[in-house]
Amino acid sequence: MSVVLHYFTGTGNSFVQARALAESLKAAGEPGKVVLSPMTALFKGKMEDFSSFDAQGFVFPVYMWGIPLIVRDFAAACNFPQDCYLFAMTTCGGMAAATLPMLDDVLKRSGQSSGKRGLASGFTVDMPGNYTPFYGAWSEDKQQKVFVQAEARLHSIAAIIRERRNHPLERGWALANLFLTGIVYRFSSPKIPLMARKFKVDSNCTGCGVCQRVCPVSNIELKKTPQFRDHCQHCLACLHWCPEQAIQFGSSRGRKRYRHPEIKLQNMEDQHDGKVTEI
Repeated sequence: MSVVLHYFTGTGNSFVQARALAESLKAAGEPGKVVLSPMTALFKGKMEDFSSFDAQGFVFPVYMWGIPLIVRDFAAACNFPQDCYLFAMTTCGGMAAATLPMLDDVLKRSGQSSGKRGLASGFTVDMPGNYTPFYGAWSEDKQQKVFVQAEARLHSIAAIIRERRNHPLERGWALANLFLTGIVYRFSSPKIPLMARKFKVDSNCTGCGVCQRVCPVSNIELKKTPQFRDHCQHCLACLHWCPEQAIQFGSSRGRKRYRHPEIKLQNMEDQHDGKVTEI
């Protein structure tokens, strides 16, 4: 019995929660391997073979009240054994709406999971919001309260996964789901890859290359200053990790950036490189 957590992160919320969940699983007595595997492997062309793992999960942030495009593409590309226990955990600073049912639908329609199976369980964990074009980072006190609540949740989530139990997919209110996921996401998400064209780089840029190193999908080319390509995921990692706050999007100028306090630059580089880590 082994578990793999496929993760995607921009500011570190989902990575830190994936790692904490992995540690909770080991503490709960998970007998086999527990590994973290970045979904960026899809872009690197080196998808690992996890067919011997009896449980596979997805950990990722909510974008536009739906699933990030990389999560959609990764889930559709994976092959899961017929008896594999599939689960997901989203992180969000607001409403998750129908994000988990959306992933469930992708899995069932992809035909990659034997018998077109979907998620056996799905969870949403609150994390500090970080969409800087709309607002600055939350206060440290507010962030800390959210972290404490998340830690308590992870123990109960780990117990469900450890026992391979079914759990209803957590979701928002029906009308909100219909509008936010069913309409806003479906009409807005196709525009995400080209949204990088709206990034602005100001004169504070030193050409250090951090933005290029943290971009999960190698969408940034450094030519003295960052040049953005056309397969952006809109994770805003470049904006939040820039040490000079030189990258702007919308009304982000002057607003405090956010990174989870436990995320390190090396963690982001490991995701960029598609590195698998055993806990």
